[in-house]
Amino acid sequence: MEQPQTIPDNPAAPRLTLRLPRPALRPLSRAAWLTLAEVVVLLLWTVAFTSVYLNFDPHVIPAGREYDMSVQSHYMWEQFRECGSCAFWNGSTRGGAPATVDLYGAMLHPLVVITTLAFGVTNGTKIALIATFFMAGMAQWWLATVLSVGRLARLWSSMLVVVGGHLAGRMDFGLFGLVLSAAACALVLPALILTLQTHSWRAATLLGMTLAGAATAGQAYLQFTLICTLPAALVLVDWAQASVRVVAKRLGYAALLAFLLAAPFLVPFLHFFPQFGKPLNLALEGVQPFAYVPLNLVISDVAFYKTNALGTIALDSPYQYTSYIGWIPILLAVVGVYATRTPAQWRVTGYLLLTLLLALWISSGGVHYVVFWLDNTVLIDAVSSARIISLGIGIAIPPLLGLAALGLDYLFKRTWWQVSFLRGEPPHVRSTTFSLRWVLLLPLLVALHSAWSTNCVFLRTVPRDLHLLQLLDYLDDTEGLEWVAPPFGEIYWIGPSIERGLKMSIGMRPWDWRDRPVPPPVLEADRVGVPEGFPPTPIATFGDINIFRAEPGREYAAVIASDGTRTPCVAHGRGGQLTVTCDASAAGTLEVRENRWSGWGAHVNGQAVPLLNTEQWLAVSVPAGPVQVELRYTAWDFYLGVLLMLGGLGWAGYVLMAGQPPDLLARIAPAVASAPPAEA
Repeated sequence: MEQPQTIPDNPAAPRLTLRLPRPALRPLSRAAWLTLAEVVVLLLWTVAFTSVYLNFDPHVIPAGREYDMSVQSHYMWEQFRECGSCAFWNGSTRGGAPATVDLYGAMLHPLVVITTLAFGVTNGTKIALIATFFMAGMAQWWLATVLSVGRLARLWSSMLVVVGGHLAGRMDFGLFGLVLSAAACALVLPALILTLQTHSWRAATLLGMTLAGAATAGQAYLQFTLICTLPAALVLVDWAQASVRVVAKRLGYAALLAFLLAAPFLVPFLHFFPQFGKPLNLALEGVQPFAYVPLNLVISDVAFYKTNALGTIALDSPYQYTSYIGWIPILLAVVGVYATRTPAQWRVTGYLLLTLLLALWISSGGVHYVVFWLDNTVLIDAVSSARIISLGIGIAIPPLLGLAALGLDYLFKRTWWQVSFLRGEPPHVRSTTFSLRWVLLLPLLVALHSAWSTNCVFLRTVPRDLHLLQLLDYLDDTEGLEWVAPPFGEIYWIGPSIERGLKMSIGMRPWDWRDRPVPPPVLEADRVGVPEGFPPTPIATFGDINIFRAEPGREYAAVIASDGTRTPCVAHGRGGQLTVTCDASAAGTLEVRENRWSGWGAHVNGQAVPLLNTEQWLAVSVPAGPVQVELRYTAWDFYLGVLLMLGGLGWAGYVLMAGQPPDLLARIAPAVASAPPAEA
């Protein structure tokens, strides 16, 4: 509808009236509405499958033995809400460490950051899990879109990946990071195909963003497998039309952008890496032979994985091997390969097939065997740190379902589904045609039902035993920040202990400082006997758990005089902000049993003092009498990473809007040309 506007000119002159069109929103096209409907259906499907996580009782947690261990690094953001930058030092376990270098957790992935800050660790993880399953579905939906298949194949393949065993099966052990890694790595595939087929800078930007998301998703097992499969992407390039220089520029740009966006994690981790220690799996224990690995895709018997058959380890949880997807998508994937005709189609199909086979081979220890054959100690140690490489099979599922989508689309569009018959008598004969292609819905529904019913058993929640958590009241009976030890090996104490601000001397973490012992605990809870180095008489008993207190000498902070006399001090604070008060009769060295690392600084009675160059613990020289020592950790490597990330975000935003990176040389050259000549 037009809106009149009157523009006055000369009072004596006639008025001039302009009619300007009122801006109106264009209605969505039918195709756009159908696409939106696909996304809504996928979202509802995901919420229905993961509905067990809609219980937002903070005392109900996702089930799985290692749940608390897998999300312990996420408590960084709850501490951030309490004390700001103190959260960048994780002082809750094993002497402390920089909080942003943990490979096991996903504390710097945007999804974890947002949900944890908004809802806390427990409920934030539940919401993040639902979002992660949906992310995996959208990644498959995007891949099917890039493959240009029809709506049925696109929606079915994305719904099937949501209920796949490579996602749900990992939650049988509570491994949130593996689910997030699988979804984040799946997003890389369509972005990589777009980049190498179109050579678009926007596609390369999306590739960099998805690579950064995968880098910060935690665990590193699937990331290792993804990196090893990336060379297969070279078959996507039409080398008759593209040059090596163009391909290298797009991939180099994507890699650099990924580093910038993931810099808050990568910069601190690379800085800390020489101190990083991790158990190795030189014997490849629990890694199945290559011939057996594909069977995990079709075996739905959960009890079978708890045996030693087919090279598996008999464990209480089958999480290492469960990847059930069913026979129907595999048969459709074979059809998808068969249906490939043109060279352009073969490049995409070849990439998906190569990625699928490489992921299966790597998850059977293929790369490990190659490195062992090379007999390079550094490479062997690096590769053997990927101990549970069987988990890499999660990288194989998206390309498999991509091929299945191609096969389904090929079958659905065949004309031989049409059946015609004649009716009537001459000369009034009429022809009626029916399409039988909708009978394909039956096996498709069977595939969805089979995967759902097999894998939904892995998604469970359990209530915390609030009665047992009363034990933490006994372990919290210290004057300051002394290290304590909950019952050894019982992972479910980790989350509540961190929430209480306890410092667990041993804790549970799959990596550690290289060649640094854990601090000795002052209090220890034990079910089986007397801990080593403790008096035999417990100070308290809680059910079948005895609590022991150590003799003096294990204090968190103490002034050590020149004659070896120890004067205990009292410490307060959290994370990287510590305040220690002492009153020693003689000058000496204040030793604080917190791991020394670059970024720590100290003030004694308000005056900055240097830290002593000790092998492990924080230490400063203090005078006799009352003193107050402030110890602060400044995560300069994390802040540097944040600056790089902001630069990467700005760069990515420019490219997405402009369609190409800024030509800095072209902008610099005119300035150089117009500069006055230098005087002789």
